[in-house]
Amino acid sequence: FVHSLLHGLDGQTILAILLFEMILASLALLFISYRLSSSGRGRPTGWLYFAAIGLGFMMFEVTFSQRLVLFLGNPAYALSVVMFSILVFSGLGSMLSNRICSKIPLSMILVAVVVGMILWAIGGGPLLNALIAIPEYLRIITAVLLLAPISFLMGMAFPQAVKKLNESGERDLGIYWAWNGVASVTASVLAVILAMGFGFSLVLGLAAASYLLAAILAPRLSRAS
Repeated sequence: FVHSLLHGLDGQTILAILLFEMILASLALLFISYRLSSSGRGRPTGWLYFAAIGLGFMMFEVTFSQRLVLFLGNPAYALSVVMFSILVFSGLGSMLSNRICSKIPLSMILVAVVVGMILWAIGGGPLLNALIAIPEYLRIITAVLLLAPISFLMGMAFPQAVKKLNESGERDLGIYWAWNGVASVTASVLAVILAMGFGFSLVLGLAAASYLLAAILAPRLSRAS
């Protein structure tokens, strides 16, 4: 019955239904997280920060999974390269975040992420078009190298926020993890819906705006309230 019902719907309607289901499930999980939390609801600054980096991270990933399809010539290649680049280099950024953020404020790191996304939005298309004739293995290496710097910087956002909250006296961080998870999962569907209606440039713009919001909120994470 469900299969026959969905068969008569177009892709956008199915995505809208999926987004609605995700929002309902997310609200339920947030309520459970709140009920299980021993320290209460946490701080709105923390909610917004973790939701912003979750939204921005996933929208960046979805955007470049599409942007690199033509450049690499295969959707499977594009998804593999994007996943590899973002996960590996964001992991390295997370690992080295204490060393780097001891010298450079987290807010400045996040502003650099925003600048990187803006530069991608302006020059990424022409650059990829200019390099599209090079051999396939060089295109893959180029894509990895182009994604690496932003991915590396994005990887610092989560662990440094956790560190700041711990320093401010927060001990039960479950609600913040929940907001980050909700935003990430919801963004994976929302990005596709927005891209179908308005294009991936808007999605990348929203990713940049999300990290800009995180940059504004980052200094406030270490303030007890």
